[in-house]
Formats: sequence, C-alpha cells, structure tokens
Amino acid sequence: MYFILTGGRHAFGDVPWRRQDNIMKGRHNLSALAQNVDACDLFVRMTYIEPKQRLEIGDVLEHPALWDAEAKLRKICEWKSSWKNESSWKPLKRKLQAHSAAVNRM
Repeated sequence: MYFILTGGRHAFGDVPWRRQDNIMKGRHNLSALAQNVDACDLFVRMTYIEPKQRLEIGDVLEHPALWDAEAKLRKICEWKSSWKNESSWKPLKRKLQAHSAAVNRM
C-alpha cells in the first residue's frame, strides 16, 4: 500500500538489510504520506509488530482511507440516522473513536 501511494518508496527504508531490521523493530518512516492522515493511520494499524493488535481484514476494508467521497457521505448519513436511536449511541461512539482522524477532518 505504502509503495503504491508513494510511487515506489518503502516505509521501512531503501537499504534491504536495514529494511529487514526496521520491519522487525517496527520502525517506519511515513513522511512521504504525511498529507494523507487516513493512509498513515491505516498503514500503522496494519503493521503493528504484535499480530493481535493489527486490524482484521474487515476493519481494513471499512477504514476511511479506502472510502471515496460517496462512501464518506453515506457513512455520515448512516451515523447521523443512528443518533436518533439512543440505543445505538455506544456502537456509534466506537465507530467515531475508531475513525477519529477522518471524523475530525469532516
């Protein structure tokens, strides 16, 4: 993902033997994606060292980094309609917290 979005750069470095060490230690450089907060968030959450902390594929597919403008509008409308039903506030709060970067920019 990082490679494609940055035109061929590697988030863990350009030198192969250093890259492997950086991967093992979880050291990445996302400066080439600094303007794309959603992509940075997705990349970091997909590459945690501890596998249990990484996003599951369903969560990856639902991440705001992969939403187009229509999907963003649809999600906002869905969230707005769920505000009307008090019993759905807890799931909404979890969604907003999980995607706080995207929500803050809207």
